[in-house]
Amino acid sequence: MCSTEIRCGQCRRKLAIGTYIELTIKCPRCGAMNCLKAESLPSERPRASSNEVNHD
Repeated sequence: MCSTEIRCGQCRRKLAIGTYIELTIKCPRCGAMNCLKAESLPSERPRASSNEVNHD
């Protein structure tokens, strides 16, 4: 996982840097409550190779 800049949705002040699943943080500048949830990523399944080899 990469660290992400977390900014206030109201005034854009940088509040934190990190990773999160769910976060509620109050901005000290404007007082806005920022409620964030991690976006779910599509699951990647290993795929069979697309290079088919014929063994005769």
